[in-house]
Amino acid sequence: MLEAWVAKKVLDLAFDKAKGFLAGRKVELTCTRSDLDAAFALLQQGVQRWSEEITFADLKGSRKTANVYVELGVYVLPRATRLEAEENIESRRLDDVFTEGVGHMVILGQPGAGKSTSMKYICHRLLHDECFMRDVQTFPLVVRLR
Repeated sequence: MLEAWVAKKVLDLAFDKAKGFLAGRKVELTCTRSDLDAAFALLQQGVQRWSEEITFADLKGSRKTANVYVELGVYVLPRATRLEAEENIESRRLDDVFTEGVGHMVILGQPGAGKSTSMKYICHRLLHDECFMRDVQTFPLVVRLR
């Protein structure tokens, strides 16, 4: 509860600062704080719907992400960066990579390797597991590039 109150106050302050910044440049912000709250809620609902279920072309219907996800072992660096074919590249559990707070990352892989499914799983956990990545992130932002 205190966390939600602090987050609201921080967003209010950020909104006021943005309005002041734009006003100093003679630009008017036409949306209100409640408009931003509504947009944020819609975005969160969209991420929740997207991350809830997994569908595959050869699967009849969809399945709940939490029920079918198989955790991947991921390479820390792309395999193409190896100098020799025998060189081993460190691999970790996907959950560990995200919870270590390593900063920005790019997930690469062949079609069907599990990139989208893994992102659905991470988003689903962020929205439904209060302990997951608590100190790192509180809201998933999904940018789907097709």
